[in-house]
Amino acid sequence: MKPRLLIVDDEQGVSELLALYFEHCGFEVATAQSESAARFLLRHHPFDLVIVDWNLGGTGDGLDLLNHIQVMHPGLPAIVYTGADDPENLLAQALADKAEAVIRKNGPLAALGGEVERILARSQGRRRDERFLAAPPPQDRRSGRAGSSGVAAR
Repeated sequence: MKPRLLIVDDEQGVSELLALYFEHCGFEVATAQSESAARFLLRHHPFDLVIVDWNLGGTGDGLDLLNHIQVMHPGLPAIVYTGADDPENLLAQALADKAEAVIRKNGPLAALGGEVERILARSQGRRRDERFLAAPPPQDRRSGRAGSSGVAAR
């Protein structure tokens, strides 16, 4: 199954460019041009990662969307993708608000793509670990007892 990305940017050209790039890289992509559209998509579709413009113009705020993701979709990673001039301030604020990274729009798309791959690899590894830890211990076929198969349970 292809990883699913949600790209949130009030500039349609930026959204379309990112969508084309990530679709070419093998991702399934949805776009939203406002905070409210992003919330709707998040409510009705599963995503593996969200790329959020910090300044959504008159259509909302990237900070508000990050807070919403943190509360309503815990564990869903987000990247702030911004053209803002003050990345150090943004970085501190965005990371405090649970963004995984802040990437400047004037950088190469490959930098954003590499960050997406890094975060998804770490996130998916964590999901596999959580599924493993949640699985019941193996049953011993001879006795029917859990944990007696020679596998140490924690």
